[in-house]
Amino acid sequence: MFARRVLAAAALASLGFACEDGLGECDLPAAQEVVYSRSNLVATKGQALVHDSCGQGAFCHSAAASGSARRGVPASLNFDMLPRATGLKRVLELREEVWSTVHDGTMPPRGFAVGDSDWSFEVARPDGETRLSALSTRAGKAALRNWLACGAPVVVETGVPEWAHPAGPVTSSWNDLHSSLMVPKCATSNCHDARGARAAGNLDLSNLCEARSALLKSGTCGEKRVVPGDASSLLIDKVTNTAPECGTRMPPAGGVTAQEIEALRSWVTQGATAADCP
Repeated sequence: MFARRVLAAAALASLGFACEDGLGECDLPAAQEVVYSRSNLVATKGQALVHDSCGQGAFCHSAAASGSARRGVPASLNFDMLPRATGLKRVLELREEVWSTVHDGTMPPRGFAVGDSDWSFEVARPDGETRLSALSTRAGKAALRNWLACGAPVVVETGVPEWAHPAGPVTSSWNDLHSSLMVPKCATSNCHDARGARAAGNLDLSNLCEARSALLKSGTCGEKRVVPGDASSLLIDKVTNTAPECGTRMPPAGGVTAQEIEALRSWVTQGATAADCP
């Protein structure tokens, strides 16, 4: 029911676009098929691939990227797809060029980690055959080509509704918060991990105990990220507000649920403790 409602809105983006010679034929139903992410976002297949591979809402082809984070991308060349497809107009203007650079391997540039490709065709996001292929694969490239050929249809309502979230309570224990929130939504490629490059903001959240220690220290904003017992700590501000007092919203594309925010706030107010860490 939700998917059909989204597709009806997404179809508007493709009206008036005929097939282009350089892009080949359009299979519109395939281009409009939706996928779901572990960070509770929903998108069409091409929309998800562009988000993952062109900036992830924070780097390169993103309006939120500045300075070295743009990695040489011109200031106006923004392809943001999530949480809102504000870059759709530019993608449509340059869709043949976008496909050409992906097809010949020019983009994404070598050495740039291309998202985590953790998108599924099922709301519950199980592993296996239901997952969307990464752009680096033949199937991923085919999905992008078809999406561009069909006029790049996008999902307008990007958040997975509360009733569609996987079942199971979100607890305020650090172990659970780290595995269910920090790892899948923060310690991703080119963000708060240290795989192959320096972690964003010098904050590596990939390790259970080191992540907690780092959150208790001061960051680039000059204040402690988490003050045990203080529900107004910087970390809470960054995940709850679209315009936090310091820096930008985290994660840049949103996707943290109300239950996760409440569990995180509870962990902070209860002293930000961790049973398995010193």
